[in-house]
Amino acid sequence: RQRLSAIAALARGWDSYGSEPPNVNARSLAARILDLLETASLVPTQLTPTVEGGIALSFVEGNTRAVIEIYNTGEIAAAMYSDRGEPTVWELEPAEAPLLGSIEQIRVHLAA
Repeated sequence: RQRLSAIAALARGWDSYGSEPPNVNARSLAARILDLLETASLVPTQLTPTVEGGIALSFVEGNTRAVIEIYNTGEIAAAMYSDRGEPTVWELEPAEAPLLGSIEQIRVHLAA
């Protein structure tokens, strides 16, 4: 949550390439997802701004990774990666049930 607060202070070009900082929409959705992650006892490994304009919540367990990206547009995407195959990528609706389903999918993936 401290990292999310720090991201709010970023200005345009925060990455020296002119990228938009995460806007209030992305930060609000990220805070909501962090609440759901806390309830599910799944802590992100990292929370970072993205060059696409948004926030990435990354999860790493050994060679297995996952990410939830929240874009300034309000769109949300998730991806799961491992060294055993192609990544799985999907879009999420910003409602509680789909978010919780995706969080559980990520938890299972990380535990595999």
